[in-house]
Amino acid sequence: MQVRRFAELTHVGKGRRLRPFAMDLLRTQFGVRAVALHQVAETINIVYRVRIADGRRFVLRLTPPTHFHDRQDVLSELAWLRALRDDEIGVPVAIPAGSGMDVVSASWNGIPGTWHVVLFSWIRGANLAARWTAKNIERYGQLAARLHVAGGRFAPPKGFRVRTAATVFPHCNPAFARPEPLILFDNLPTKLLPPARRALFRHAHDVAQAEITQLFENGIAQPIHNDLHPWNVMISREEIYAIDFENLLLGFPIQDLGTTINYLRDYVKDNVPFEERLASFRAGYESVRPWPEAFPGQIRLLTASHRLLLCNYYAAHHDPEFRAFAYDVFEIVERRLQEDLAAAGKPLGKAR
Repeated sequence: MQVRRFAELTHVGKGRRLRPFAMDLLRTQFGVRAVALHQVAETINIVYRVRIADGRRFVLRLTPPTHFHDRQDVLSELAWLRALRDDEIGVPVAIPAGSGMDVVSASWNGIPGTWHVVLFSWIRGANLAARWTAKNIERYGQLAARLHVAGGRFAPPKGFRVRTAATVFPHCNPAFARPEPLILFDNLPTKLLPPARRALFRHAHDVAQAEITQLFENGIAQPIHNDLHPWNVMISREEIYAIDFENLLLGFPIQDLGTTINYLRDYVKDNVPFEERLASFRAGYESVRPWPEAFPGQIRLLTASHRLLLCNYYAAHHDPEFRAFAYDVFEIVERRLQEDLAAAGKPLGKAR
């Protein structure tokens, strides 16, 4: 039987292929003897839940060579996590390897490239989507605001380097390793992006980019999570934690909120109107710091920006499973962009 090439495997298949290497790496680099290793995330990374004999758990994250993050990106992410922990914000803790380094870069026979590996503490509890109540949504807003307060006083250490949110497509920046190709407007089949949809997407891009440019011309960017959705927030009794900081950018709190509102609007299904969810979130946020919207609808322009980012991500992804999902994403985004632009007073066709 012919063994399939690693690149041809599904995401789960890659996790299975890497499992023995992960077990050995835990033992030799981190001094951890796992009795159970379970793949837990369908992301570009390979992520395992690790259990040892005394019942303690950890998270092992393997960043592949095809990822847009290199080793310096990962080290910068961990520097930000240390700063948040110093501010007593609940975040995962990186467990140092025996060498004292927080990141182990490793390669194995039969597996292409160099992988960057981090062992994190395990955050107990359930994700916010499973504890979706008005009280917890308010706590969600408080957490977002605390992250923004911390970002405003962060002093980047030497070597800190992350992308900026100065464009709608920050991961396409050629100054960083393995930039995501920007194909949204020029290299997609008509079935995915027919003329009317293309015109809407282009208009949304132009008005969102104009707003982002204004932010960067008139303010000082700070670290933002850039992916604070309900599955990246953990609830454990009275504690709340933010996880998964790999999409960290330098930007502005209102951009971060634009991303979060995209998820608040569509990704958790309940019988509560969006406006009520947003009111709970905003009440929590404003209990910590002022709401950063300069004019009505400004956040919706930045929500539109994030929707376009996701469209390019799925359409340009190297994994055909992700690319196939783009057809569903684009259909939803088309409707939502129309709503976002109307809320901001900039619908397609309005005279400037």
